Parts: sequence; C-alpha cells; structure tokens
Amino acid sequence: QYRSFDILYLAGHGDDDKKRKGHIYFAGANQAGRLHALRAADLGQKLEKSDSWPKLIYLDFCESEAFAQDLRDKFSKQAANTAIVSWSTRARDGACLLFCGAFFSYVAARIRSRGLVDACRNEVFAQAFVEGEVAMQSEYELRQPSDYDGSDGSSMGGGVPVYSGVLSGRS
Repeated sequence: QYRSFDILYLAGHGDDDKKRKGHIYFAGANQAGRLHALRAADLGQKLEKSDSWPKLIYLDFCESEAFAQDLRDKFSKQAANTAIVSWSTRARDGACLLFCGAFFSYVAARIRSRGLVDACRNEVFAQAFVEGEVAMQSEYELRQPSDYDGSDGSSMGGGVPVYSGVLSGRS
C-alpha cells in the first residue's frame, strides 16, 4: 500500500522518438546498458494503489506533455482533480531550473502563508505557472530550443511549458 501525497515531482529525460512517446528515462543504466524507463501507464497504476492521486504532478523532462496526456487519457477519472505541469518541447536545463525555481518558490510561499491544504489548489498552481514563465522569460524565449540559438547573439529558446489544470469543477 502506498501513502497519499499532495505533489509528485518527476525529473528525468523524455523521449522524442515518436514510437515511444509517453516515457520518462531516469539516470542509471540497467543490466542491458539502457536507461530505466517509466511509462505513464505504469505511473498511473502505481498511483491507483495510493489513497488518493496527488493534487499536482510536475513532469520535469523534455516533451513530457505526451506523458501527461497519456495519464489523462488512461486514468481520466483519477486524474480529473490533478493539475499537471509538463513540457511540450525539448527544454534547456537552465530554462527548467528558472521555471521550476519560481514555480515552487511561489507554491512554498503559499504553503507558509495558507497551510498545505489551502495552498494545493488549482488557482495557486496556475499562478505559480505564470511566475515560472515570467522567470524563464528573463533569459529564454518560450519556444523550441534550436542548436543554433545564441550563436549569432540572438536569444535562446528555452522550451514551452504546459499547464493542464484540474479538469473537474473542484479545485
């Protein structure tokens, strides 16, 4: 039996291979020399064993929007009250750090001022997302990164974060 929790944060490497969308890869190779993989369906099954789904799932890996959509498609009833942050494109590490830092700083400040239950709400996560975008845009553009970014002094694409709020009427 798993415990319930309010926020689930997953960081790793996404797969931009169209045949294997909806996977996250973690550091540390298995015996065959491949990275450990987790499918959205596997995570959903593990979450079903917990007391309740988290109020927020933060997917911090490239092209994680496919993973988020897979969770929503396969576990629509369970995920209806879960907000999800993901990336629709590849993302630069620096952009992810700026976005994530601002996002969770905002959430942490709300937890300190309101308490955990009142802070873990859709409207808090939506505003935290805006704070993350603003922080990220201080150094990066909200667009797909390119291998040529910055080589001519132009700004760099950091990636495109996506916020999928609570789908049901409750927040």
